[in-house]
Amino acid sequence: MTIYVSFSPIGVFASDGNGRERAFVSFPKEPELAARAMQDCMQPKLSREESEIASKLKEKDVLFEIKKEGYKHEFPNPAGDALRKNMILIAEKQRLFKNRMEFLSFVHAVNFELSKSSMQKEPVNDKLIVHAINALDEIERTTNTLAMRLREWYGQYFPEAGYKLSDNKAFSEYISTTLYRSDVRGAEPHDSLGSDISKEDLEEIRVFAKKILEDFKAREELEKYIEMKSKKVCPNTHAILGGMMSARLLAHAGSLERLAKFPASTIQILGAERAFFRFKHGTGSSPKHGVIFNTRYLQSAPRDKKGKIARILAGKLSIALKLDFYGGEFRGDSLKKSVDSALLSQKSSMRPRPQGHSSFNSAVSNRPTSHSHHSNHSQKPRTSEGSKTSGFRSGTTHRPTNNADTRDNGSAFVKPKQNVRPPAKGRGRSACKKRRK
Repeated sequence: MTIYVSFSPIGVFASDGNGRERAFVSFPKEPELAARAMQDCMQPKLSREESEIASKLKEKDVLFEIKKEGYKHEFPNPAGDALRKNMILIAEKQRLFKNRMEFLSFVHAVNFELSKSSMQKEPVNDKLIVHAINALDEIERTTNTLAMRLREWYGQYFPEAGYKLSDNKAFSEYISTTLYRSDVRGAEPHDSLGSDISKEDLEEIRVFAKKILEDFKAREELEKYIEMKSKKVCPNTHAILGGMMSARLLAHAGSLERLAKFPASTIQILGAERAFFRFKHGTGSSPKHGVIFNTRYLQSAPRDKKGKIARILAGKLSIALKLDFYGGEFRGDSLKKSVDSALLSQKSSMRPRPQGHSSFNSAVSNRPTSHSHHSNHSQKPRTSEGSKTSGFRSGTTHRPTNNADTRDNGSAFVKPKQNVRPPAKGRGRSACKKRRK
C-alpha cells in the first residue's frame, strides 16, 4: 500500500490514497521555528519531522510531494490535497489551537517569516541597478522640465541667450555665473528684446539655475555608479554593451535571473512589446529589434542588415547573460570580438546598387546636355490663352500636353500609355435599352 506525505505550516501529514490520515507530526508553536521547519522540508534531505513520520509508517512505499533522497515523489498527491482542503479540521483534531482566529494568525505569522527569509536570501545587486537606471530617467525628465521653465523665466530678461545656448547645462551655467546680459555668441546685449528686471528677481533666477546644475551633477554621478555596478554584476554583458545599455536591459526584464532565462529571440525584441502585439493582431510588421537598437552595433549597421545583426547580437547576449547569472567564466572579450567581426562581415557583404537601374535619377543623369541639338533655352514656357504670364501658377502643377514631360533643356520623357481594358459585351447603355425592349 502506498502512503503519501506532505507538509503545511502546522506540520507533516501522511495519508493513504483516499486522503485518510495515517500519521501526523506537528511543527513548533513559535512562527519562526515553524517557518524554519518548513524550509527544512523543502530541501532534498529529510527533515527531523519527516524522518519521524517515516519511522512511524510501516509501509515501505512512501511518496513525498517534493523530491527527497531515496524516495519517490509526486506533486500533487492525495496527502497534500487533503491537508490543504482540511487544514483547520486537522488542527482542531490535533488540538493545536484554541479557536479559528488563533489558527489564522499563526499561519499568517509563518508565511510572513517565510517571505522575510526569502527576501533576505535573494540577491539584490541587479535590483539596485534597476532602481538606479529608473532614477536616472526620472532625473533626466525632471531636469529637462526645470530647464524649460528656466528658459521661459530668464527669457523675460534676455531671450537671445536661450536661442544661442541650446544646451540646457550650458544655459544654466551661463545664468549661474554671468546672470546679466553679455555678448553670447554674437547676441548683442544692447539690442535685446527683453525687459529690465530688478536685481532681486535676477538673483532668484540664479538660485534656480544653480539647483538645476546640482541635478546635472547628480545625474553624472549616478551614471558613474551604474557603470561601476553593472561591471560587477554582469561583466560579460558589460563587455559587449557597456554599463548603461546593460542596465536598461535589466530594467526591462526586471532581474538578472529572468533576463538570463529569456531566449535570444525575446532579448532581441525586448522593449518593442507594443509593436510585437500589433503584429500579432495583424496591424503591423514584426519588430526586428527593441532596446538593443540603441547600441553602436545597430546604429552603425546598414539599413537592410539591421535585423540580421540584431539576431547575432541577441544570441551573444544570451550566452553572456547566462554566464553572468550562473557564475561562468569571463568570456566578454571573445563575445565582443565575434559581434564586431559579424558586423564587419555584414558591411563587407553589401553589394553596390546597379548603375543601370531604372529610376528618375538615372534618367536625369543620362539626359542630353545643354550643347545638344535638342536643347532650346530661349524657348519661353507655355502660357495660357489670353494671358501674358507664365503657365506655372502658384499652387498649381503644370502638366505638359501630348503625354510629354518637357524639362529645362527640351528633352522629353514620353509616358507609356496605359492599357485600358475594353468594356465587356452587353454592359453598355445600348445593351440596357435592348433588355428593356
